[in-house]
Amino acid sequence: MNGVTTGSVIKIENVDFGKNSPLKAYLRSNSGNETGFTMEVRLDSLDGEVIATFSRDTATDQGWDGGIENVSATSEVTADVAGVHTLYLVNTAGAMNFFGVHFDKALDAYCTDEVQVPWFGTGVDWLEGSGRDLLTLETDGLAISDGYCVTGVTTGSVMRLDGVDFGQNGPSKAYLRGNTGEASGFTMEIRLDSYTGPVIAILSRDTATDQGWDGGIENVSATSEVTADVTGVHTLYLVNTSGAMNFFGVHFDEKEPPEEVEPKIDAYTDGGILVQNVGTTVGGNVISIVKGNGTDGGYVLQDMTPGTIIEILGVNFGTISPKEVILMGNTGHNDGFDFELRLDSAGGPVVGHLTRDSATSGGWSSGADQEAARLEITQEITGIHNLYLVLKSGYANFYGIAFYQEVGEADQLPPEKPAVEKVNAYEDDIFVSTVGIAVGGDVISVVKGNGEDGDYIISNTGPGTIIEVLGVSFGTYSPTTANLFGNTGHNEGFVIEMRLDRADGPLVGTFTRDTPTSGGWSSGADQIAASFSITQSITGVHNLYLVYVSGYANFYGISFESTAIPQEEDEIIDTGIPYVIGADAEPQKFSGWILAACIGGGVVVLAGVVTTVVILVKKNKKKGLPKGDGTLS
Repeated sequence: MNGVTTGSVIKIENVDFGKNSPLKAYLRSNSGNETGFTMEVRLDSLDGEVIATFSRDTATDQGWDGGIENVSATSEVTADVAGVHTLYLVNTAGAMNFFGVHFDKALDAYCTDEVQVPWFGTGVDWLEGSGRDLLTLETDGLAISDGYCVTGVTTGSVMRLDGVDFGQNGPSKAYLRGNTGEASGFTMEIRLDSYTGPVIAILSRDTATDQGWDGGIENVSATSEVTADVTGVHTLYLVNTSGAMNFFGVHFDEKEPPEEVEPKIDAYTDGGILVQNVGTTVGGNVISIVKGNGTDGGYVLQDMTPGTIIEILGVNFGTISPKEVILMGNTGHNDGFDFELRLDSAGGPVVGHLTRDSATSGGWSSGADQEAARLEITQEITGIHNLYLVLKSGYANFYGIAFYQEVGEADQLPPEKPAVEKVNAYEDDIFVSTVGIAVGGDVISVVKGNGEDGDYIISNTGPGTIIEVLGVSFGTYSPTTANLFGNTGHNEGFVIEMRLDRADGPLVGTFTRDTPTSGGWSSGADQIAASFSITQSITGVHNLYLVYVSGYANFYGISFESTAIPQEEDEIIDTGIPYVIGADAEPQKFSGWILAACIGGGVVVLAGVVTTVVILVKKNKKKGLPKGDGTLS
């Protein structure tokens, strides 16, 4: 193609890069232009990503008379490219005649042919397609013999192999092909991306190979499990730390692709992913100990020691990656603990470490909602994953884990809502069983922290729980007493603040007790667990927030009393008929009438002829009394 000048564009359709991204691009052309040329290779459109740039600042050999075989410029490929694409070759400067373009692809780590010296080295004349020039001999004394073998590998020798593609699954095992006549064999490390990079395999033997120095290219002389997760394209550094060998090649076994993970729980479940909700002992199949010490106590995984692995199955992050994770648990260990959070397997990618270097507040007695450690997540995690918590050091009890879509979200309070009348503070039953969300109401619900909305109770609460009570109308009468109905089996009771209008709004008062309720966790819904006197004036409509500060309590409801409400006197409706009130009435004064005596509060007909009816009407409008007997336990 002649006459390629500044601004010229060549379009090449249906270029198939396969599954392995190209490493290097080669341009075949000629140019008599003394300042050469510059050509960009763009992907799929004129404005697409630049994946390579060919450039030279001189004319090519033989100028405009150069042949079709001439490679006039090369370029590293700077993007991952796989599958079928359209290429746009944009000449941004200079002039040329264009003959063609081709690419070197990455080496397939799992193909025994591709990872032999003839292919990744300088190649041999008799082997078509060999000679990739991806092998660099980093230390003196090394040489490629006849194009198929690196000789002179001794202690301290280093070889660099570029462009090895491990794909998406990664390697499970490494194989070294070589020979040695050394009676003590050799040891070779495979390091990732640099001479001092992580060691992913150690290939070692302590004897000479069969046939010694005369062994062939096919000999597998050492194997090693791959000890790190490696995916994508990497440079390998082969570092011989002891002994001597002739090196023929290296290849790998590919890991089996992970099985499709079944979704079991939303990563952003309110209150977190808790043992007490989805642990195996309570009938769930999400959280369990799969290795090491530890017992499943129904709401806690305890007695764990270093080496214990907790499995959390089927966590669905959807399309939004988490930014922060909190581990809920406790420890009485002075040096705390270190949990490693891994993705997809116990040896999978490390998300980060959930650590602390001291005991939790309350030590081993801290509750299920105690934040024991927090981690900011920097990598992208979407879709469905199994999670693994590996206890690396220390000791801890584990209650659960919670993920958040924003850093600091766990510390944010519920947003303030407009106060719209929903219940009357003195006339309505403000109980979970009547206006809770679980029974179809929209008044009472848990808006932060642990807590399970039930048909008649909010349970599994603790420090940090916030219960919202919407639209409570006090009218023009301010309350003087607030009552909390609930129970606790906690030896130290609870402290629950009541706040006005928002979770950090004005403090109305504090429900406090320092002992279990009568009957403990089995106390009924009509039991007043705590009360306090209200000294400030509260009128109109307000949203209320019950903020758990410490301790634990099941919540049934609240009620209010007010001494400001006028108490209407008993009304006797006079029908013109004589009447008697009291047990000391004297019937003889009212002969010929139906006589009624109030005995113990009831009306009893004593004597007389039914000619008229005694009507005794008593009205009492006092409201706001607690359910049941209203006694404080």
